[in-house]
Amino acid sequence: MTLAPRSEVKLAGVHSDLVRVVRRADEMGATFHVTCGLRTVEEQKALV
Repeated sequence: MTLAPRSEVKLAGVHSDLVRVVRRADEMGATFHVTCGLRTVEEQKALV
């Protein structure tokens, strides 16, 4: 499997270790989509 191009775009700026985990899970057959990648401080504060 390969991640959808949209998911790949959302991984831009995300820590490389997390990107590796996401890609490995995809290789193992996990089906998911990355809906949010890097958040700003303001976005994160709004969620807590």
